[in-house]
Amino acid sequence: MSNYSRWICFIFLLLLITSACSQEKTQLTGKNKHTSKTEAAAERTSSAEKNYIIFTLNDNEWAFPEKSVDALKRVIKIHEKYNVPIDIYFSDATFQNLVSTSPEVLKELNTSSVVAIAYHIRPPMPAYEGYDFLNLISMSEQDRYNTLLNYEQHRLDLETGEAVMTDEGGYQYVKDTIGYSPTTVSVENIGPIAKTMRQVYADLGAKLSVKHSGNSSVQFALGQKDGPLYVRPENAEIKLYDHVYDYGLDEAAAGKVIEDAIVKEGVSGGFINIKMHDNNFYAVMPAPFWDVYAHDKKPPFDLSAAYEHELLTTQEAEDTWAFYENTVAYVSHHPELYTAVNMFDVEEMLGIPRSDVARK
Repeated sequence: MSNYSRWICFIFLLLLITSACSQEKTQLTGKNKHTSKTEAAAERTSSAEKNYIIFTLNDNEWAFPEKSVDALKRVIKIHEKYNVPIDIYFSDATFQNLVSTSPEVLKELNTSSVVAIAYHIRPPMPAYEGYDFLNLISMSEQDRYNTLLNYEQHRLDLETGEAVMTDEGGYQYVKDTIGYSPTTVSVENIGPIAKTMRQVYADLGAKLSVKHSGNSSVQFALGQKDGPLYVRPENAEIKLYDHVYDYGLDEAAAGKVIEDAIVKEGVSGGFINIKMHDNNFYAVMPAPFWDVYAHDKKPPFDLSAAYEHELLTTQEAEDTWAFYENTVAYVSHHPELYTAVNMFDVEEMLGIPRSDVARK
């Protein structure tokens, strides 16, 4: 072959390579142009583990039992609609209200395939941090244990802060009523009182605790223990009620709130707690019951202040519901990014046998 022919072949080959590269660049540019935010998020997490989402509802409010029950019913309906699990925490007072006013809703909770019932304390229970009017901290370990066990077996008087020894209540009452030990408890204290509380709950059948340092949540990995209880895993917390109007009310806005938390904490393959309270759906923050207990931390307590609390407007309440449902929907619609779990699922991850209740 002559030098002229070789030169012509070289130029032809060069043109072919240039054309192929240009076509590939065009294809890539087109892909990037049309990739959705969700697809982009999926690409970013494709090499990492999916994150776990824990939806938590704290049922705190005793002052407006009808509104709280309505909130419970609507939350259950939303989570069942999207088949997304949730943990619902009751205090003694709110559970007592539920049993006495709405046994049909309690049945819904107890038979729902997505709900895990949990338990927590609120003032004026003296084991709550800052409310030690019994001077629990100075008691012997055995006396403190016996005192707190009484509180977790009897009804809490909201005015006196005493355990009403003639009435059932506390963790034991929830356990006896629903037929299984609430798997998770919230220990709202630190130091010796928290240590005693964890032992009381473990002896009553609990397996996990929400651990706090002061009043701030601390991140914990799956499998970590504190005394006799596992610590509920949590790598990031989203107080959803603080983000209702951040980016809008639709699913994309909800997704952005979750992604912000993931980026902020650098979570990969971790647990993200999305938290709401029953009163977030109808009352202005802070919660009505804090109008009673926030300032005076020793009994007797005047309960009347809670009933004067400002409520959300109809539009504000519906906006909150829309954002909440769209958050649940977003998690349900993006299994490539998130796996929603409740504490029954976490128990299974930890290999904890449930001797007192079959898995729903």
